[in-house]
Amino acid sequence: MPDAKVRLPNPFTGKSSEYAPFMAQCSLVFAARPRAYATDERKVLFIISLLSGTPLSWAQSIALDPQHRLRNDWKAFKAALDKIYEDRNVQWKRANKLLELKQTGSAEAYAAQFQSLAASLDINDKGLCFIFYKGLKPTVKDALAPVPLAMDLSGLVDQAVGADQRVHQRNVEDGKVGKRVITAASSQHRSNDHERPKGKRPYSSMDDVKSPKPNSESYPRKSSSDSEQKQRKPCGHCGYSNHSTEECRRKRSKPTSSGHSQPSNSMLSTMHSSSATSQSEKA
Repeated sequence: MPDAKVRLPNPFTGKSSEYAPFMAQCSLVFAARPRAYATDERKVLFIISLLSGTPLSWAQSIALDPQHRLRNDWKAFKAALDKIYEDRNVQWKRANKLLELKQTGSAEAYAAQFQSLAASLDINDKGLCFIFYKGLKPTVKDALAPVPLAMDLSGLVDQAVGADQRVHQRNVEDGKVGKRVITAASSQHRSNDHERPKGKRPYSSMDDVKSPKPNSESYPRKSSSDSEQKQRKPCGHCGYSNHSTEECRRKRSKPTSSGHSQPSNSMLSTMHSSSATSQSEKA
């Protein structure tokens, strides 16, 4: 039976954080193709073929010298690489991430991330159970309260996932899932509405825009062409050309020396015409 085909790892350039995943992928290749990499020399040369930059400069003498002591000793070659590029603080980093991990989504996703971080840590099953339970949501902890907790990680994960699914299903039945979430901005807007005195409209940004003041009083305009408006003489009282002197609304009667108001010219003309008409009727 031929060996399985697997994807080759990406070249290793010397970054410590990428060393562990690189060696893990190389181990998968060796396990999937045992015939192709049956000897230590083939494993060492395969690793060297995937090195670049500074790691390749270090391993160049091994590739060129068939009698090099590390060329035919896979364990010694790997130990030499581990001493140079293995991240010595990786255990502490993973432990800190595990302690700070909290459930933000489903319990199933939280458990998958938790088990991935705990896989390379030397923590017993009981300690992992305490850390896993601490990071669960309060609603899941409440659902687990009546149930005796399992003291193995796999059993506690099953309990937590089941409780989380029951809580979610209950929220769906109660209609708590899918409702519109009220943001802080909308709640502040509502509080402002309650504080606003009655009878006043809400503030608008258009309130800052001042309406222009009228330049003149409004007058009824007669339908005429533009040329006739241009030829019309301005009013003798206010100076505007959109009305005649007789139509001016600013025209007022002039006071006399006795304190009584004197009628204007237009009023006098009207009075003379009316008196003449009455005299002709009497004659």
